[in-house]
Amino acid sequence: WKSKYIPKKLIISKVDVNPSAFIHDCDYIIGGCIKCKEEADARFHDNMIEAVHSSGPLWFWGTDFIRKQFGLFGADAYYFAVDKFGDDAFNFHNECRHLK
Repeated sequence: WKSKYIPKKLIISKVDVNPSAFIHDCDYIIGGCIKCKEEADARFHDNMIEAVHSSGPLWFWGTDFIRKQFGLFGADAYYFAVDKFGDDAFNFHNECRHLK
């Protein structure tokens, strides 16, 4: 039910984070232990940072710095929200590769 509140693009910077979110959703469906959740969240954050750095100027040439700064802030905020409030969406189970 929380998925309808997840933005498709980072606010203000308009960086598309859909590919990062799809990978993160797959990691959450696969699930595992708490270490797997932490790795999935860190991978999500890294993918969003990469998307921000590979994005172009927002409106016109010279706005690249503004877009990247707002994008990095949005990626950090998004990561914080998933890290703190994503526990109920993660598929915790005992068949994890870390527990074998």
